[in-house]
Amino acid sequence: MIEPTIVAVWIGRFLLATFATVAAWWLLKRTGPWLLGLVARLDRRLKARGRGVSLVSVELISLDTILGIVQAGIGTLRYATMGLTAYAWLLVITYALDESHKVFDAVVQPLVRAVTSLGNAIVDFIPNLAMVIVIVILGRFAARTLTLLTAAIEEGRIEFPWLDRDLVAPTRRLAVIAVWLVALIMAVPYLPGSESKAFFGVGLAIAIIVSLGSTSATANLLGGLVLTYTRAFHVGDRVKIGELDGEITSLGAFSTRLRTSHDEELVIPNSIVQSGVVTNFSTNAQKGGVQVSISISLPYEIAWRKVHELLLVAAKHVDGVNQSPEPFVLQRALGDSGVLYELRAFTDRAHEIEFVVARLHQSVQDTFFNEGLEIAAPKLSATREARSLRVPDGRKNIKLERHASPSRAAPVKPAPLVRAPQASFVVVNKEDEAEPQKTEQSEEVEEKD
Repeated sequence: MIEPTIVAVWIGRFLLATFATVAAWWLLKRTGPWLLGLVARLDRRLKARGRGVSLVSVELISLDTILGIVQAGIGTLRYATMGLTAYAWLLVITYALDESHKVFDAVVQPLVRAVTSLGNAIVDFIPNLAMVIVIVILGRFAARTLTLLTAAIEEGRIEFPWLDRDLVAPTRRLAVIAVWLVALIMAVPYLPGSESKAFFGVGLAIAIIVSLGSTSATANLLGGLVLTYTRAFHVGDRVKIGELDGEITSLGAFSTRLRTSHDEELVIPNSIVQSGVVTNFSTNAQKGGVQVSISISLPYEIAWRKVHELLLVAAKHVDGVNQSPEPFVLQRALGDSGVLYELRAFTDRAHEIEFVVARLHQSVQDTFFNEGLEIAAPKLSATREARSLRVPDGRKNIKLERHASPSRAAPVKPAPLVRAPQASFVVVNKEDEAEPQKTEQSEEVEEKD
């Protein structure tokens, strides 16, 4: 027969285990809302304060950073509380239900050793932790000071002859990165486990991976630095990179973005840009004008002085062509059947080079048609079936006007085109050159008869 004392002991143990279970469940249920309320109260108080931790006029830790640290700390506390509660419940259950307490000792001893080791590690790490905090504060102070200094340079309150304003932003980023790299190098020896072989092994593995996998990225990064500090071009410039022509929309650390005249955005690695040939049209356009040119081939029958005069007149009626420096004409080649002329002009509209060239062609056509001159230079030994010049009908009514720039916002409706009749050519042999003369003579004899 079971003794009443033993029954009472087991009933007490069962009640203790039940109480521990209910208490653990209640604590876990209340921990979450209580910690969330604590976060809300701290958030309101910090926002009411309106500022972070500052030294003199330099803000060391911003308000958002403090809020993030508080929320992360309270979240960690929540999970730690849940773990400790579950562990305490396990201790109570094992103590209540195990009369020999062997299971209790097996559960408690690891905790005692872990707490002892953790306590000793924390005590030993306190001086190193203080040094890490000092390094972080100094790094934050230096980075903030650089930010304020560069902001003053950008606003013009401070001037350095060797630092242009357009280089302030990249210089600030590089300086801040350098500050934090120095801070990291200084803080690593004070971190736990920094002297272990595992730490050195992981660091070596990361260094090998970075060195082998970032060759192109490093080349692009160095190319971006070279392009930035040599000031080969700026955002908004019209440039030609190799065979690619367009407007610079951005110059990043690893790539350059170019928008072409067809509204296509090209992403070019900085290493390619830095190693290639870059033509900047905007630089000369701001200093007096960038050259634009068109070529025209005319027969020898037209006096070259007349051609020069007409080409210069045509250039003066084009919107976008500078009158100073004045346009000029070059005779580029004396061909078998004609002379190759080149009209060169200057424009300060680097972003409208295609439109300026198109208006030059239009103006040249109008000018020559008004003079009754046909723009044609046959490359074969040929004779026309029709003897008259081929120019558009009504050419005397063409009025030379200054060709304006097209507006993208309000497109100008183009004037109707007057198509010139196509001249037909008949290729003849030199042996048959006398036959047309004989035919004409025979026709004249028949008319007399």
